[in-house]
Amino acid sequence: MTVRNCLKQAGELLYWAMLAACTVGPGTVVTCSRSGAEYGLSLCWALLLATILAFILQEGTVRLTVTSGHSLGQCLKLKYRNTFKIYKVALVCWFVAGSVFIGNLFFSLNCWAGGVDAVLAFPGAAEVSGWQGALLRVGVCVIYGVITMVLLWHDKTDLLGIMLGFVMMGMVVLFVIVVVEIGINWTEFGKGLVPNIPGSLPKRAQPTDLVLSLVGTTALGFNLFLGGEMAKGRTLVAAQRGILFSVVSAMIVSQLIMMVGAGQYNASSTEGYSIQGLSRFIEKITGTEGVVVFALGFMAAALSSMITVILGANITARSIFFDEDTDPVIFVFKSNLGDTSNVIVNTRAEVDENTTIEQTKPEGKLENGTEILE
Repeated sequence: MTVRNCLKQAGELLYWAMLAACTVGPGTVVTCSRSGAEYGLSLCWALLLATILAFILQEGTVRLTVTSGHSLGQCLKLKYRNTFKIYKVALVCWFVAGSVFIGNLFFSLNCWAGGVDAVLAFPGAAEVSGWQGALLRVGVCVIYGVITMVLLWHDKTDLLGIMLGFVMMGMVVLFVIVVVEIGINWTEFGKGLVPNIPGSLPKRAQPTDLVLSLVGTTALGFNLFLGGEMAKGRTLVAAQRGILFSVVSAMIVSQLIMMVGAGQYNASSTEGYSIQGLSRFIEKITGTEGVVVFALGFMAAALSSMITVILGANITARSIFFDEDTDPVIFVFKSNLGDTSNVIVNTRAEVDENTTIEQTKPEGKLENGTEILE
């Protein structure tokens, strides 16, 4: 493989890294660190399960998009075009769009709350109280809102995504340093990969709630529509490779965060979990500089998620309500064995870098004797 090909492949993986960045938001930071701080590494299996689930769902979506040339929303409209409709859109499509909208609404609230926590993670920020503390929280939300609206209005989200990606990488490097310093209990890690529900402890979240949260922050519904949109114009193999890279990257980062949280784990502790407690723990290992890097990375994760949640809802609504739902070209073939099958061919389904499927209908018989009926 030449250097040029290597750079091309690296560029493709970086393109799909945006999907991983969408996954690792403030909810991931809080949920994974809290799981580690309150129950050690016993819930590692939930992260692995969520990663497998995310890959299966996203791979199926990109396969559908690449082979059919239609987005997931368009495919839903084609699938249910003969069912009950409201304003020419199937009821099922309304349900899917509504579910994504409501889910993204709550997810967005989580991003804003995480963004405020990220600012409070800076040394001394959590000590601000009274009207100054309230002004700090409200002011931070206003600043986040202005930045988000300006970037969306001027369509500069890609540039910001790259910049925030580098900032988040700093946080990931910080977590690696902390994990190396505190060490990994490989025995506990191995036990944590076996599905189990630990007993609940006082002043701590229910383990079942944390399992659901780990799955919910890793296998995001709107990522199906976002991943399908990113797969347009790419080969199936390249899209599958990109999806695998994104979900594995998100799992590694989430696992690092859980391990950092597990460094605080104490089964007999009665102190509740807080981001400030996590900041103090990081400060013990890396000093004040480490806390600043953590806070900046946390802010980057929150801001990038605020934007991608909106984009994900927009892509979902556009693909369901506004994208043209042209029918695929269907040929019916009958093989010499007597069975009949439908073959869907679409001009936008890319086969490889230089070839696309043509919207033509073959005549006569195929080489294996298959007879064309229509």
